[in-house]
Amino acid sequence: MRKFFNWLLSGIGGTIIAIIVPKILDSYFNEPFLWNKVLWCWDKLKLFFSINIPLWIAILMIIAVFIAIKIFRIVKRMPKEPKFVNYREDSFDGFFWRWEWHKKEDEKYEVKDLIICCPIDKTSLSPHAHSFVCPKCKKTYNYGNLYIRRDVEVLIEDKIRNGTYLGG
Repeated sequence: MRKFFNWLLSGIGGTIIAIIVPKILDSYFNEPFLWNKVLWCWDKLKLFFSINIPLWIAILMIIAVFIAIKIFRIVKRMPKEPKFVNYREDSFDGFFWRWEWHKKEDEKYEVKDLIICCPIDKTSLSPHAHSFVCPKCKKTYNYGNLYIRRDVEVLIEDKIRNGTYLGG
């Protein structure tokens, strides 16, 4: 009942305003101000629709508009990548790590290609026996000081969950 009353009141109020406002404007400008504007718009509209356009161009324009609307809707529906996929490097306990993100079949992301890098020059470290060696600066890092890959993945996931990752 209340919605009906609001609808009725807004309809009546809008009609009254539509009648009174032009009269006030006409008396203020001492001429039919609003009516002249309506006639001007009508003349421009008639001029626009009197242009001779071949039917095939009009049909092509209509088809182009429908295609543009369809593309816009498809793009709007496409899922956006989460912000954290740009988070691809960080340092943990003085060691620099790089990785890529891989989207699994269940639409979740996982860390892929996790690489440990030299903390001095950020070059990928090469594994040798029980250590890593930087091919650039020749510095050697023992396994004992380093995280295992799964620990680093857990730390990365934790930073994403807490929103404390670089760029997040």
